[in-house]
Amino acid sequence: MRIIMRWLSRQGKLLAAEVAAGAVIAFLLVAYINHLNGPTSEVQQAVYQARNQAANPPDSREARERAIYLELLSAHKRAADEARQKVPDLSPGSPGYTRLKAQRQAQRQVETEANLEGQYRASIMAEHHLTPEELRAIEDRGRAAGW
Repeated sequence: MRIIMRWLSRQGKLLAAEVAAGAVIAFLLVAYINHLNGPTSEVQQAVYQARNQAANPPDSREARERAIYLELLSAHKRAADEARQKVPDLSPGSPGYTRLKAQRQAQRQVETEANLEGQYRASIMAEHHLTPEELRAIEDRGRAAGW
């Protein structure tokens, strides 16, 4: 590093070298801090823990089902968030607002959320090789157990 800095200083580019070295160090520091922080939301943390348990199971059916149930919860939340982004709410103060338009917008949002959630559920069923009945049974057991 010193050899490169001396050569660049002779070339009159010491400031550029210091800036480049600082940027590399800053990038590595931010990447390390993000690695230490891990998942941020509670749902992400729960899914992360459940997947880790499912990946290294203590041969427990309950642990596998808990992981699947937490994936379902995450899929439900993700679908709701994406539907709100794709179809924003129409509020009474916004231009062009009418009650009918607001009702249609709300209906579109509900339909979009249901469609996205169906897609997520289908991918969970495919990933874990489950039938819809098995997935519903896991969901019911998860609700009853309070996972």
